[in-house]
Amino acid sequence: MNHNRSTHFSTFLAPAARRRSHSCDLLVSVRSLAEAEIAIAGGADIIDFKEPLEGALAPVEPEIWRQAAAAFPGRTLSAALGESPSATRLAAFVPKTFRYAKAGPSQIQTTSRLGQFWNDLDLPSGVELVAVAYADYEAAGCPRVDEILELAISQGRRRILIDTFVKDGSCLTDHLALDELATLIDHARNANGWIALAGSLRLDDVSELLAHDITPDCWGVRGDVCMETSSVTALDRRTGSLDPRRIERWTRLCDQASSSGSAD
Repeated sequence: MNHNRSTHFSTFLAPAARRRSHSCDLLVSVRSLAEAEIAIAGGADIIDFKEPLEGALAPVEPEIWRQAAAAFPGRTLSAALGESPSATRLAAFVPKTFRYAKAGPSQIQTTSRLGQFWNDLDLPSGVELVAVAYADYEAAGCPRVDEILELAISQGRRRILIDTFVKDGSCLTDHLALDELATLIDHARNANGWIALAGSLRLDDVSELLAHDITPDCWGVRGDVCMETSSVTALDRRTGSLDPRRIERWTRLCDQASSSGSAD
């Protein structure tokens, strides 16, 4: 974990707003209805549909979205739309009972173009766009995380996910230092925002973040709740099968974080 990276966050103030009374949700990314059932049984709060074989935010087939909407009424469901331009084409197919949709900013190099991209997404009424920022923004060819957060706030968008674009074994904290993450969370909260952290995080990473009082509103996970077998290594575990026991461990940690935040 990198604690000493240079920062672009000097324009943000960082008051002690991170640890407040709030719940900490768990988002588990799934690729099928069968995986969704496993995630729900394990205690996941948000069921996020994406295809890990195809990229960071690659979509599943829209038919799976429709089946999920029918199979899991009342559950909080999310759809990954992919990157531009596929996200623009797919947005209108998200079922109206889904709560969230995520669209990646890769290869959109300016905030003005990114803002237009968000505005062009024809999501059904009631489906909220989650603004995605990539910690490895240079590899993704997109604006920095702080720039995307500022843009989201300026457009009145409440939800942001910080993820990683390249799935090469590195994780979120290899690209953003603890003080940078703390400042981003503070800035989002001060704007009445909701912020999720993902990006190949492991339970040990989350434990360290919590130890430094870094508590987002949601943790997003795929790889660390998948099985590691002789044919699936740790590096590509995100493409494997879900492990119910690992999901339960994450659920317990989120519950502990929520209890700790409420007690302060």
